[in-house]
Amino acid sequence: MGYIVFSAICPWITFALRDWRLLCIITSAPLAAIPLCGKLIPESASWLLTRGRRKEAIKLLKIVARINKRVYSEEFAGIDCDKNEEANLNTTAFDLFRTPRLRRNTLVLAVTWFVVYCCYHTNTQNASNLGTNVYDSFTYSALVEIPALFVILFGIDWLGRRWPVVFSSLLAGVAGIIIIIIPQDSNKTYLGLALIQRVTLTIVYNVIMQYSAELLPTVLRGRGLAFLRLMGTLGLYLSPSIVYLSLTRPGLPLVVSGVLLFVIAAITTILPETVHQHLPHSVEEGEDFGKDQHILECPCLNKRTGFKNVCTLRAITL
Repeated sequence: MGYIVFSAICPWITFALRDWRLLCIITSAPLAAIPLCGKLIPESASWLLTRGRRKEAIKLLKIVARINKRVYSEEFAGIDCDKNEEANLNTTAFDLFRTPRLRRNTLVLAVTWFVVYCCYHTNTQNASNLGTNVYDSFTYSALVEIPALFVILFGIDWLGRRWPVVFSSLLAGVAGIIIIIIPQDSNKTYLGLALIQRVTLTIVYNVIMQYSAELLPTVLRGRGLAFLRLMGTLGLYLSPSIVYLSLTRPGLPLVVSGVLLFVIAAITTILPETVHQHLPHSVEEGEDFGKDQHILECPCLNKRTGFKNVCTLRAITL
């Protein structure tokens, strides 16, 4: 929410200052406080377990269970961390590509991050090419992310992770493709379609981060997310070149984004659902994860989740 509020205010700070140097100082200065926040954020319980730091993990999980109003399971007291630690030390980032299913999931996620980052930042940068007031366009583009956050907050546990990505990508793709038949002087229509694409891209952008962390095995999660972040950054670097296509036609960058997002909607369907599932911890579990799932798997249609209001080892180490 802080990102949205600042994004909506930033154009008007720019309008008031009219000095790019001062703008850079004002927008960058708050970043100095980030290192101070590290002491306030606890380590991941699963990471602590893989490092053999059982007491710290148990203490943290008791706090989590109390805050989430769950029952703490005493099975944590008997956890054998040596096996977890050995598995963690014997893995490398290349293990993401050694087995067929894990390799497939990793490559699909990599393409998704690349395209989503590219399309999101293309939409953001293209706000100045829609024929409307650039300050208004940037403000509207930021504010439409608010309803997207509510969809994410209340929808992803009901619909799961996969289908929100698929449906939002499809809708964003349609919003982009429709621009082909819109007259070039229809600035307000262009803006409306761009905002629809922005709100759906926001859903995909946020859900795919959570989805990726759940799909990757615990022992490879940090390295896997670093690789996916790299792929996303490469997509970000491509976005200015796509925005440059607006010199040919104002809405063309959104059309290109629409085509790419159709691809994402298609390939995401082959990924397994993670909601109400025991998530993978080891490389072997990552390879086997989702083998028994149907392609139409959806939490809202599956009443037999088997999950209880208990903080268990499997539920928390993943």
